[in-house]
Amino acid sequence: MRKQELLRSSQSIKKNQKEKLFNQKLKTNYQMSTSNNPLPKLLVAVDIEACQRGINGFVLAVGFCYGTSPLSMKTKRWCMLPPGVRNTDTFCSSDPCPSFCDQTTWSQFWCKHTDVLTSIIREGKEANEQWMDIIRFVDNDLYAGEQNGLYKVKWLSDNPAYDIAYMDVNFSRYMRPGLRYSLNGTVYHGIDDPSEQETFHPKKQEISEWVKSKVTHTHFPDDDATGIFLKQWALHNNVL
Repeated sequence: MRKQELLRSSQSIKKNQKEKLFNQKLKTNYQMSTSNNPLPKLLVAVDIEACQRGINGFVLAVGFCYGTSPLSMKTKRWCMLPPGVRNTDTFCSSDPCPSFCDQTTWSQFWCKHTDVLTSIIREGKEANEQWMDIIRFVDNDLYAGEQNGLYKVKWLSDNPAYDIAYMDVNFSRYMRPGLRYSLNGTVYHGIDDPSEQETFHPKKQEISEWVKSKVTHTHFPDDDATGIFLKQWALHNNVL
C-alpha cells in the first residue's frame, strides 16, 4: 500500500512539473510572438451545429473561441430557438424526428446527443436576434480591433465548407458580406483548417492527446471551437 502511495505521489509530481513547464513554454512563445511581430494574430475558431442538411438549413448554435494565445483565449456561444419550439421542450433518443430537424440529421447525429440538443433549446433565443448579435460581435469586437491596429484576424475551422458556408449564408440575409470580410467589406481574410494541417505533423498524436486533456469534444460549438483553437496553436508553436 505504501509503495502504491509513493508511486501515485511521484506521478502527481511529474504531472505538475510537466504542466508547469508547458505553461512556461506558452508564456515564452506568446512573448516571442508579440515582440517579433508588431501585430499579433487574433486566432478566431468558429463551429456551428445545425439541424437540417444544406446551407439553408436552420442553425441551432454558433460558437467562437478567440485570442492571441491559450493564455488569452475566450469563448462565446449563441443558441437559436427554432420556430414553434419552446425553451422547456426536452428530447430523448427514442423520440421521433422533431419537426425542426430532417430525418437524416436526427438519426445520424441529434438522437445520439439529445442532452446537448435539450441544453441548446433551453438557452435558445429568437434566431434573428441572435444572428444580429453575432454580426455585431464580429464587427464591433473582432474586426474593430483589427482596424484599430491591435492585431490581424485569422479565422479557423475544422470544416470550412460546412461551418463557414452556413455562417456566410446567414450573414447575407442581413446584407452583411461573408464572415471573412472586414467591417467595411474591403479586406478578405483567409482561413486555416488545423485538422488538415496536422495530417503529416511529426507530433500529431501528442498534439491530439494534449488538446483532449484541455477540452472535451462535447458538441457544444464553443467547446468544439476551443479544440480547434488549441490544435492550431499547438501545430504552430513549440509547446510539446
